[in-house]
Amino acid sequence: SSSSAASDVYKRQSLRDARKTVLESKLKEMLYVVEDPEQARQAGKELISLDPNWSISYHELADVEISDGNVEEALRLFQKALSVGLPRLAYSQYMIGACLQVLGRADEAIDAFMKTLDMDGSNISAGISGLRLAESHSTENISFFKSYVEKWNYDGLLSPENRSMLG
Repeated sequence: SSSSAASDVYKRQSLRDARKTVLESKLKEMLYVVEDPEQARQAGKELISLDPNWSISYHELADVEISDGNVEEALRLFQKALSVGLPRLAYSQYMIGACLQVLGRADEAIDAFMKTLDMDGSNISAGISGLRLAESHSTENISFFKSYVEKWNYDGLLSPENRSMLG
């Protein structure tokens, strides 16, 4: 019957979700408590294979790679997360910019931060990072970022820490 088929699908999804939760916990434990990036990486890869269409699994593995100093690999994973899609689309786009910035690819990073703001006009990290990069690299984009930062400042959304980053 169709109701037992639906019930089987639900059970499989529930099991998969439970397994994802276990793997996410294991990844964080290996990364932050045990400090074993190799085991954390294995948990991350297993997470992705369990549900390759869940962008957050790519974020989890990318965090492992960043903490282990593999920014190129983290960038690749954030790009994959962006192509997978929801959830956290703007986060994927922002982290692409952050990785590119660390890798010294300023023009691409500026572009990624601009795309982040197009997706989420309240992403203060992208606005400040983009403005600081634009001021030191590509003057034609300064006004794009400045308009966001000035609006946030006017609306009282910038913390003292945000303002100190602006110099």
